[in-house]
Amino acid sequence: MSSPSTSAYRSGHLPSNSGSPPLTSRNVINSASSAPVPIIGAAVSKGRIGSLESQSSPPSGTSLGSLDMGDASEQPSTDCLTRIKSLQHCASTITELVKEKVEARKHLEAFSMQLVILAIWKQALHICHTQAASAIDGSPTQETKDHANLDIREHGDTTNPQCQEDICSKIERDFLQEVGNAEELAKFIEPGINLDTHQKLSCSKNQNVLERGSSLSVEDADSNMLTSGDKSFSCGFYGVGTNAYWFAIWFTDSKDKTVVWMANRDKPVNAKGSKLTLKKNGVMLLKDVDGTIVWESNSTSTGAVKAELLNTGNLVLKDHEDVIVWQSFDYPTDTLLPLQSFTKGKKLVSSLKKGGFATGYFNFYFDSDNVLKLLYDGPEITSLYWPNLDQTVYQNVRTNYNSSRIAMLDDMGRFLSSDRFQFNASDAGKGIKRRLTMDYDGNLRLYSLGNLAKSWKISWEAMAQMCNVHGLCGRNGICTYTPSPICKCPPGYNRSDQSDWNSGCKPTFDLSVFLKPDEVKFLEIPYLDYYGFDLNYRKNITFKNCSDLCLGDWQCQAFSYRLEGEGICYTKGVLFNGVQTTRFPGSMHVKLPKNLQVSPSVLPRDSGVDCKFSEANVSMGNTSIEFEPKIADFGLAKLTQRGMPNSEFSRIRGTKGYMAPEWALNLPITAKVDVYGYGVVILEIVKGIRLSNLVVDADNQEAEVELVRFVRIVRRKIQCGEENWLEETVDPRLQENYSKKQARTLVEIGLSCVEEDRNKRPTMATVVQTLLNCEDDQ
Repeated sequence: MSSPSTSAYRSGHLPSNSGSPPLTSRNVINSASSAPVPIIGAAVSKGRIGSLESQSSPPSGTSLGSLDMGDASEQPSTDCLTRIKSLQHCASTITELVKEKVEARKHLEAFSMQLVILAIWKQALHICHTQAASAIDGSPTQETKDHANLDIREHGDTTNPQCQEDICSKIERDFLQEVGNAEELAKFIEPGINLDTHQKLSCSKNQNVLERGSSLSVEDADSNMLTSGDKSFSCGFYGVGTNAYWFAIWFTDSKDKTVVWMANRDKPVNAKGSKLTLKKNGVMLLKDVDGTIVWESNSTSTGAVKAELLNTGNLVLKDHEDVIVWQSFDYPTDTLLPLQSFTKGKKLVSSLKKGGFATGYFNFYFDSDNVLKLLYDGPEITSLYWPNLDQTVYQNVRTNYNSSRIAMLDDMGRFLSSDRFQFNASDAGKGIKRRLTMDYDGNLRLYSLGNLAKSWKISWEAMAQMCNVHGLCGRNGICTYTPSPICKCPPGYNRSDQSDWNSGCKPTFDLSVFLKPDEVKFLEIPYLDYYGFDLNYRKNITFKNCSDLCLGDWQCQAFSYRLEGEGICYTKGVLFNGVQTTRFPGSMHVKLPKNLQVSPSVLPRDSGVDCKFSEANVSMGNTSIEFEPKIADFGLAKLTQRGMPNSEFSRIRGTKGYMAPEWALNLPITAKVDVYGYGVVILEIVKGIRLSNLVVDADNQEAEVELVRFVRIVRRKIQCGEENWLEETVDPRLQENYSKKQARTLVEIGLSCVEEDRNKRPTMATVVQTLLNCEDDQ
């Protein structure tokens, strides 16, 4: 139920309130007072207000100031002009009270006061009719005779019948307008409701429609709001803190009243005096306490007559024909709701901080190539990071041949886009409230609302590995896993803002003061890569030449070298989007002053990135004479003569990365080569990455297999007694949800199986027995 427009009470009362001059003796003729006559033919709302005569008294407790109707209408000795002026003053006073009651949504009290105004007007009309009848009969009252000469000298002859007729017509028109105002108020009064009950309901009963001319006030934010028909969504003033309010839409049933749309996202209003109004011209306007327009809908000249909150969470403006002329769905903030179309020009923009509302740096939108993308748009750089930038549009299973650029999340939890991107919620199905939100940390997530706990759970997310989100740790920052993603600074750098990692890290030195090569050194940080901003990209280059390339360029802050073929070199001018993971085969060599003392660079705690495993060629078709299955082409000692351990082969056989050193050293091939391959597989399972890639050692500039480096590092940590060596070794995607005792046993078995000395490797019988004896954590 919506409130009637208060504008009806600005123009409908006595002539002075409607722009006409105050009544004087020039247009009113004095008349003897008499009792008011019944109003015949006045149109009233049947079944709602009954007889005007029977409801003309205000309810008990209604304050009308110092109004005394007897003083205004029952004094036969008072002249006509004085009495009319007194009636005018009374009606004007009550009109202001009616306005206040309407704005406070106290419709019953306003209606009762409006009936008092009708009684006053009826009295004025009666005086006018009496005077007119007296003039027609030609028998003016003694009162009129006494004042006639004075009135004529001052105002002209007001006894003229034509003048009296005009005055009566004017009063009759204004009286009928007041009757219309009463009818409008009567529409909002439920039959049979008493005042006390109505006051209680008005404090707790919300509405889903806001009529033109009505307002929502911030002072009554808890009760003065719009609610969708199914009670799923609420719309009104949403407060954070003591003096900051946003006009917003939120989920009514969620535990934390999750906001899905905001009008004044970056401009909160004051907790007192702020108001949202649907103006007569169809514009929805949000004003702060000082009258400043904070936000307005672009719905001018649309003929909007009401605002309505739909069950979908869409706030709409409708015209007289119930056609939507404006909707909040066209202006999303950080959330997309089911059945809300997402098209060209629209975008979801994250909040700056968790729990905040200010506009952040991460965007979800249709790019100019018609593909949905995630973008970091920070204060210093702009960088795309989703979908996979190392793949083409088609490799990402997208298409840019879709000029429509439209996407939508349906009510089943399925997202479909014109660029062929689609996904399903993990709990797909009807009856679940969902939202797709561009979160403050740069990840696009689909949430589902639990019916019992009323809390949100993630049912899909775009970024499985958070360190792949650009800008997450800011300039010079490094994202790594512990196993959860964290930000840190490289040696020689400190955090720029202790409260915001997006600000990144700042150097503790000034590179511009040491441009000479002999004043610079490089600090190797293993497994670290900074995406993009390459000054140079060179192939078929040695490690030393790559180092010299960066050393001779004052803009170069670091370089990366990977041994792929003859060697690949990247020199970096800006260090952004740093990710440290053991999946990266190279190292980052950061340029520092030679005299800067820094602690040794630390290794990443774990990987945490999607891994691609090479498929082992497993076959059960090769069996021994005893019909025991063997693993083919996996470093297997295929003995040409059964029982002859010293058999030799003319060439190396097996899968690269899993072959024991004996193959390359032309040593006798025994069953221990299988043990070696088994150890590699065990370590890869534990670590979650492939360990057969080649990496370059910065000290001797020689290539070595990743496995060798990994084994060396793990053994050193164990020998040094590092407490967290196991957590730093196990795949971080397990989130430490594993048996530490079993994981430790697997690592120890793997390390023993890949010993270079075959005589130090255990037999498979010993391995099996060790696994059988290993128990879970108690």
